Amino acid sequence: MVELTYDPAVLSTRQLLTEFFSLHDFSQDRIHESGGQYRSAIFYPAGDNRSSAALRIAYDFVETLEQNGFPVSTQIRPVEAFYPADPRHQQYCAAKGITPKKREAKHLKEILTASYPPK
Repeated sequence: MVELTYDPAVLSTRQLLTEFFSLHDFSQDRIHESGGQYRSAIFYPAGDNRSSAALRIAYDFVETLEQNGFPVSTQIRPVEAFYPADPRHQQYCAAKGITPKKREAKHLKEILTASYPPK
């Protein structure tokens, strides 16, 4: 899990979620393969006033992707607690000198942007 703090005045929730859905494989359900350790998920702080608007956008994006034929296994739910990873897992890719796999998803960005243009 990655805890992300961002300034919506600099990066909108729509832009952030467009990148999230464009850069990783949201269609793979790894819960059954790995016991839940690896999965696509969006956790939000319960009771956060901003989270309701962000949640609406996240659910809209999931619906748009599914309507366009993309199966989405991303879970959207409140975070119960956040615990930083062990130091050996911090900055894992940088420490190992690897680049995470990302999907080539220009078409996904186009679908999401067309359905929900930036405000």
